[in-house]
Amino acid sequence: MTPAIDTGATGPDGNRGGPESRNGVAAANVRAFGAKGEGATADTDAIQAAIDACAGNAGGTVIFPTGTYLTGTLFLKSNVVLYLAAEATLLGSRELADYATDLEGFRD
Repeated sequence: MTPAIDTGATGPDGNRGGPESRNGVAAANVRAFGAKGEGATADTDAIQAAIDACAGNAGGTVIFPTGTYLTGTLFLKSNVVLYLAAEATLLGSRELADYATDLEGFRD
């Protein structure tokens, strides 16, 4: 059975789609955390914030609505699922500076 995804909560910027706990499962819409999804602006920080919000709730689903999300390094967490809508794309940045280089000893 697939858990219900609730995108009706309010995120930190007041937009709907922030982390919501339902039966211990969180759902976080990346747009509620500031992601633009237009393919030109780096959405890395917003995506990471949504991942971290779900992880802080013992796991959940990060939702990417239709759009193109430009990103550098993302740190995935246990029990967090990335859900991309049919017309959503994660686009890796062409800028090397957008990627972490010092990962020695990283463990979460």
